[in-house]
Amino acid sequence: MKQATTKVKEKKNSLGDAFGKIELLIELIKAYSKGDYRNISKSTMATVIGAILYFVSPIDMIPDFIVGLGIVDDAAVIGYAIKKISGELDEFEKWKEEKSRSNLEGLDVGAGQSKSPLD
Repeated sequence: MKQATTKVKEKKNSLGDAFGKIELLIELIKAYSKGDYRNISKSTMATVIGAILYFVSPIDMIPDFIVGLGIVDDAAVIGYAIKKISGELDEFEKWKEEKSRSNLEGLDVGAGQSKSPLD
């Protein structure tokens, strides 16, 4: 994940709007691996992990060192993954926002569901 985060920061200007979505994919992997968020299918997680692995892999269809073109294949793979899982990614983003809001209010939010502080 550290490699992916570093590459996203390096390619920020080249990635445009996809930059935020790649960060969201990385956050999804982290939340899933920690057990914080499990309201997602295994096939979606496989898609996310595969896209991120392709993104960080030095072996690409178009090598990253080719200026102007090297990021095109990475963007295509990430774009495909985001489009394929958009519904579940939207749900994760909502959960993340709810968790953030709840943390500000001093509440804890479980994987896809709210918990009362009295539970």
